[in-house]
Amino acid sequence: MKNELNIRTVMSRDALPVTGTEQAVYAQAFDALKAGSYSVAITGFKDFLGNYPQSSLADSAEYWLGEAYYVNRDYDSAGGAFRTLLKKWPDSRKAPDALLKLGYAQYAQKQYPAAKATLTEVTKKYPGTDSARLAADRLRRLPEQ
Repeated sequence: MKNELNIRTVMSRDALPVTGTEQAVYAQAFDALKAGSYSVAITGFKDFLGNYPQSSLADSAEYWLGEAYYVNRDYDSAGGAFRTLLKKWPDSRKAPDALLKLGYAQYAQKQYPAAKATLTEVTKKYPGTDSARLAADRLRRLPEQ
């Protein structure tokens, strides 16, 4: 299976300023993720979210937590992280990717009706985005039901 982790530069949204310690804890987890140390990244992002739940980086931390679970093929935990992001931060810039990756996790678990519904939602809710294009590509690969 192709590794579908796609790490982009993470930037803080215009929100409360991020403290130096907060940024350092986030960066340590993110660096572990980039290095392929997924279990270290999972622990780091969980610790970050526990210590800084109101951080302007919390939605990104939740997203990357889901990605770390996803590449470890822990699709239940990945789906939980992506659902948490969508519930707590529905307007996050990470929301389109979280919804997409939720659909990918459902697909990986052969939950094809759920994957179809989720990926279709991506195409309708975020038309014209990379997430919508990737969702449409995956929809074409769904087995006939």
